Amino acid sequence: MKTRVHHLGLRLLLIVLVLMIGKDAKPGNFIEVDGLLYDLAADWAFLISPADKSITSCVIPDQIVYRDPGTNLDKTYSVTRIDGVEVAGGHRRGAFEGCSQLRKVTIQATHIQNIPNHTFFGCSSLEDIHIPDNVLEIRDSAFADCKSLAGVSIGSGVKRIGMDAFRGCGNLRSIKIPANVTEMVGGVFASCGLTSIEISSGVKELGKTFMDCRSLESVTIPENVEVLAMTFSGCTALKTVTFKGNKLKSINGAFKDCKSLVTMKNLPESVTDICYAFAGCDKLTEVILPKNLTEIKYNAFDSCLSLSGIDLRNVKRIEEFAFRACVSLPRLDFCEVEEIQDWSVYNGCSGVKEVVLSPKAKKVPAFYGCTNIDTIYIPSGVEQLGGFNGCKKLRTINCPATVTSVGNIYGCTILENLIFSDNTISIGEIRDCDKLQAFVIPGSVRQMAHIEGCKSLREIHVKALTPPVFPTSSGILMGGKDPIIYIPRGTKAAYEKAWSSYAPYKIFIEEGSMPFPVDYSGLKYIKKPSVDVVPDNRMLSITLVPFEGYSLPHISKLTIMQGDYTMDYTQSLFTYNEETGDLVIPHITDTVRIFATGLSRDSTLKSISYQLGLLADPVEIPDFKPDKYVYEVILPVSTADGTEILVKGVPGNTGATLEPAAQVRCVMEKGAASARINVIAEDASRRSSYIVRFRRTGLTPITYSVTYEKSHIMIPDSVERVLAMDTLRLHLVPDSGYRLPDTVSVKMGMTVLDRDSDYVYNKKKGLLTIPFITGNVYITARAQYLPLIPDTSTGEIIIKSDSTFVEGNVTDKYDGSLGTEEDTTLIGKLTIDPGIAAPITIAMKNVMVGTGNTTGDPELSIPENTNVTLSLWGENRLGYVENKGTLIVVSDKDAALDIQNTVVNNRGIFADSTGLVKDVEGEASLSIQDQLGENIWTANASIGESYAVTFVWEQKTNNGWKQVKDPVVKTSGSSTKSIWRSGASVSDQFTATGSGSYRCIIKNVIGEISTTLVTYADITVKGEEPILTYYTITLPSLLGATTNPTSGSHKVAKGSDFRFSLILDKEYDQSKAIVKIDGLEIEPDIEGIYLIKNIQSDKSVMITGIQKNFTVSNTDIESMDIKVWALNGILHLYMPQGENVRILNFGGHLYKEIRTSGGETYLMIPKGTYIVLVGNRSFKIVI
Repeated sequence: MKTRVHHLGLRLLLIVLVLMIGKDAKPGNFIEVDGLLYDLAADWAFLISPADKSITSCVIPDQIVYRDPGTNLDKTYSVTRIDGVEVAGGHRRGAFEGCSQLRKVTIQATHIQNIPNHTFFGCSSLEDIHIPDNVLEIRDSAFADCKSLAGVSIGSGVKRIGMDAFRGCGNLRSIKIPANVTEMVGGVFASCGLTSIEISSGVKELGKTFMDCRSLESVTIPENVEVLAMTFSGCTALKTVTFKGNKLKSINGAFKDCKSLVTMKNLPESVTDICYAFAGCDKLTEVILPKNLTEIKYNAFDSCLSLSGIDLRNVKRIEEFAFRACVSLPRLDFCEVEEIQDWSVYNGCSGVKEVVLSPKAKKVPAFYGCTNIDTIYIPSGVEQLGGFNGCKKLRTINCPATVTSVGNIYGCTILENLIFSDNTISIGEIRDCDKLQAFVIPGSVRQMAHIEGCKSLREIHVKALTPPVFPTSSGILMGGKDPIIYIPRGTKAAYEKAWSSYAPYKIFIEEGSMPFPVDYSGLKYIKKPSVDVVPDNRMLSITLVPFEGYSLPHISKLTIMQGDYTMDYTQSLFTYNEETGDLVIPHITDTVRIFATGLSRDSTLKSISYQLGLLADPVEIPDFKPDKYVYEVILPVSTADGTEILVKGVPGNTGATLEPAAQVRCVMEKGAASARINVIAEDASRRSSYIVRFRRTGLTPITYSVTYEKSHIMIPDSVERVLAMDTLRLHLVPDSGYRLPDTVSVKMGMTVLDRDSDYVYNKKKGLLTIPFITGNVYITARAQYLPLIPDTSTGEIIIKSDSTFVEGNVTDKYDGSLGTEEDTTLIGKLTIDPGIAAPITIAMKNVMVGTGNTTGDPELSIPENTNVTLSLWGENRLGYVENKGTLIVVSDKDAALDIQNTVVNNRGIFADSTGLVKDVEGEASLSIQDQLGENIWTANASIGESYAVTFVWEQKTNNGWKQVKDPVVKTSGSSTKSIWRSGASVSDQFTATGSGSYRCIIKNVIGEISTTLVTYADITVKGEEPILTYYTITLPSLLGATTNPTSGSHKVAKGSDFRFSLILDKEYDQSKAIVKIDGLEIEPDIEGIYLIKNIQSDKSVMITGIQKNFTVSNTDIESMDIKVWALNGILHLYMPQGENVRILNFGGHLYKEIRTSGGETYLMIPKGTYIVLVGNRSFKIVI
């Protein structure tokens, strides 16, 4: 035995202790034997610590021998105690605490009776330990956090094991606790890797002994155990529990969060306390309660999501949160329960459909969040009924005679029958019960609360002679269609006075007096209003709403009668607004009858016929269509000039007016004639013109020239000549940086046409329509200059009202959109401050705001009292957004949309429907992520510490988005700590039963601040054909051409392609068709097929440029000069005679050289700028 004397003086001793034991250790006279420090007293040695904390193994001997330097004699000392090191404050550090390299310890000392606190704490390399039989106690944390400890042998002498003695020994797989152990305190083996345990038969009480042992699958409870307190809480793999004996009384929290526990059918009959016992056991489906158990204490089955049945016949009392969020329970049978402590007992039991209550229960708390309850029996004996909140399937509430108070009734959306007892004294709020039409307030009621938002409520019958009292700021506030309040006879004055501030606009009718009915049988093409009766001498206020396709009549066409008296509107006996349909009759004294007919907006004809002379039989125009306005009739060659033709039109609606008359006369001249019938809708809001042209067989059509004087305007479907009597339709497109003019000037021959009667110019669509061409046409159109938002990567742009913007000191107008579809626009900083609260919409097309940083100063600012919608197209970057007003982000088109580097700091109202904004900061912060399995979709929301988050799940159908799950609301306190962001995290899950497109709308509301984000997913349920979403592609009906497939609507699955071709009729085959989708021109492939790729929305195809071929007489040709022009992407050449033509690109290189014959020649060449050389003349052309 190696012995070293430590008498080096106090200074040297301090150095040794600081280095070897720790800087907080108190000095003393220690000796070192075999690497261990001891303190000596009489014949005993007390182990202090190892001399070197990097020790890897040691033996704690039974005795040590030490030579006294004074006498130079050896003396033997028995090792009787492990003391550890005294540190500042009088505390002791474990002897081997923190010796992270210590792997093996042998205890030979036979006089040691306990292992003190923290002796081997944190010896993370220690592999096994044998506690000898002489040890009586293992004290607190003696072996805690010995992460490598795999073998523990506890001697038969141990009687007590202290708190957390082996906590955190993750490598410990099994333990046998000897029979002499009678006390184990706290988390002795908490968070260990145990898979097998044998518990001492002498233990009566187990606390948190095996908490969080996540590998433990089965356990046997000895017969002497009386108390389990949080013992197996968090043992997530525990599946089987075996009980021996019948002494167990309490299992308080014993199996909390045991996620693998499925059934518990063998609880001993002795158990009387199950507080928190099974809380959080997600998979627990069935529990059989002991017959002697009469109380279910708080949180006993809290969040047992799979619990589907439980027998409560012996239970007399249930405490708060006992069955909270047990979403799989179909029935709550409280037939013997005398006391239900709080509404939280069944809070969130969304699967419960039926509730049975005990007549012994005097007080029944509110049913909150039990969304599927459709049946509840309230027995006689119940006195206080807490109310019903969110019971969306409950149709009837019937209170027995014993009920004296009823709490709030919220959101019972299909509640139809509400019956209070005649002994009821107080009633809570009745709110948002959408289908409730009428109910009775008994005469016993003395106090009431809000009645609000019940959309169908028409009648309230109050039986109390003394008006019930409302709390402050309460009342009957229905918001729109207020109910009639029936009160006892003789109490009208009392109610009007008492309820003047609670129901100021309500109608009081004393029971027994009959209100006057309102008869709407005289309404035609107008919807029936909802007010059916009006009390005597009260006002009738309704709104007349016309059917689709109809308008409201003039006041002179409105007839109102009271009794037999017809009211005269000129005497102000009633008021009527023709724009809104609001009708007010101030005083009703008799039965009211209203007669009014909606005016049709139909301006079409049903048919057109003609007859040659007065004696001929009428002939129907073949293939007549109401939406086709020009017809050509070829008459026999024998039809002579001077023949009178009568043309008759039959209107689609009998109220329409025909101009100049239903029958129009025209006369054949030079082999041609034409007739025009104008149709004016009954309400005069629409006007249509139908033209019928007659031509004798073999007659060459007459044409007129069209001349354009235009500036900064392109007319893609322009023509140089047009057929006589034809209708000329042209599309005006402004150059980049310009907008369409307010007016367009049109002359026909020498006559200036009137815009209102002779032609139509739609500035919004850029469409110019000139019907009934009778001479040469001259069109003047000049676009107005409109500056675009400049490209300024470092400057600031401020958007103002009335489509103006400010850059520096310059204020200018723009067209309401930022950027273009072709190029990227850079803006250093953008502020949208229109100075008005009215909503504005700004289109953003390929706009990059800021530098891409998502921190620092705001790059896009929305001030207070501003309501802005950003409609995005293409690739956009919003940068760091500060919103203090209302900001809504939407998609302009489904395809080609992306949002880069965008984070929103929200201090107002923010909503994104694109699904591309994922991160919002601020008080109502919200960041979303989702995870998609085979058919299970999980949405995660990371929020701040305070929140109210709503999850709404929807599926896309052909009619839009449809909700597929009741909204889920999660508020502060229901979350877990977020692992990817500071604050809290909540989630919700949706299981799709069918394939399709889904979205989850997630909203976080804090006070007046709200944030709404959305995420999308396409789900295909395994083994099921996907449910396809279809969109409609509409091909137009054309004159002079047909499409394949034919015109009309065609259904196409989402994401598919659509192909069609265009076939020109022979008389129109010189036309160059312009085909556009969403305003963008598309070209056919080499086989003439047009392709629309990846259909993501309804599409309408627009085809223009189809004109009838026309010929020119020889005389006209000879008078014409050489002409070169471009039209609809085609190069046109006209030469009076054959010419050599050279076409050069703008770089001067020859593109093509041809020889023309006399007349007109067409060439298809690529887009670009060209120089065309003909003889000694040159022409600049842009294709």
